[in-house]
Amino acid sequence: MLPVHSVYPLVLGKTMNSDKHFMDCLRSEMKLHEVDSQNDCDVLIAFVPIVSRAGTDIQAALERIPTEHSYKRVVLVSLHHTFDQDYIAPDSRHSVHRNDVFAVDLLYHEDMGLLKSRTNDEALKRVIKHLGGETPYKAADKTEFIPWLCAVLSSFLFYFVLPEGYSFFHFLILEIFLIIVSGSLSYYSKYLKNSKYHLGKWTPWIFTGMNVVLMLVFLSSTKESVHELNNATEHS
Repeated sequence: MLPVHSVYPLVLGKTMNSDKHFMDCLRSEMKLHEVDSQNDCDVLIAFVPIVSRAGTDIQAALERIPTEHSYKRVVLVSLHHTFDQDYIAPDSRHSVHRNDVFAVDLLYHEDMGLLKSRTNDEALKRVIKHLGGETPYKAADKTEFIPWLCAVLSSFLFYFVLPEGYSFFHFLILEIFLIIVSGSLSYYSKYLKNSKYHLGKWTPWIFTGMNVVLMLVFLSSTKESVHELNNATEHS
């Protein structure tokens, strides 16, 4: 039976409700009882937005967490503001020199809240494991391979619909070109001011879409060639 923890979230700055989102994610995976007083909890989860330098902000947050306490667990959550879901945040563990504090990092944005990123997924799993909970392998983890499977399948189908006169070398050049285009679109989209246009997770779908468009173009041209050949045969 999983333990029930009395938890108190200590918010040390403007988190744009990212702390509530993270607590909701925790509650969906474990049994938590949120208390109203810091003195009544056995798990203290402190949220600290990084607004200047990570080390400076973390040290300031640690000064507000007593070194002598009755908590069974202390979790320090460093919030890094970014619109890039692939952003590599400074590891807060390097700035925490207390054995009683467990540190993780989260990525968030003022308009989007917590980002859907591997960094946040790993942080959630680590906290759950630290608190004695289970981290099940979710169906969502399995479905993340579907876009890439579709990309590979579209590549094979594209090869089989190539008209006569196109060699494997031509196919390879076309596929490399599509990979470069889809990768470039995804990479440069993260530099747009409007972060909702970040296309990182859509890379395999962009590649698949371009393959499908090329397949339709080649199939259409093949049908036209066959139609013209039939007309020429009839007239002859």
